[in-house]
Amino acid sequence: MTKEHEFSNCVVWTRFSTPHQETNHQRNICETYATAHELSIKGYYGGTFTSRDAHNDSIKQMLEAIKNDASIKYLLVSNLDRLSRDCNKINEIISILKAFEVTLVICKPAYREFINS
Repeated sequence: MTKEHEFSNCVVWTRFSTPHQETNHQRNICETYATAHELSIKGYYGGTFTSRDAHNDSIKQMLEAIKNDASIKYLLVSNLDRLSRDCNKINEIISILKAFEVTLVICKPAYREFINS
């Protein structure tokens, strides 16, 4: 990350697929990444096992926060499949992120991938 991106703001997205999972591990991965890259976390979204409609509502809330706060420059997720397992939905979210100049960061150390806007 370059100096111009230091001290930027981000939001964190976590998701689990079954009621037996929890999101602390995902959250810890994202928080570790944020700390290492001097990102300030402005909010946490997702994080509960819900129906598809409730999941979509959570995504809408997160995207609304991004839309309303130009200081948010990154969306952190531990793994890409935590954002969604639906490729079309991922593409839709990435398009919205691009429109607001927000970069999607997959934080899990095994990946170290960036999908830049």
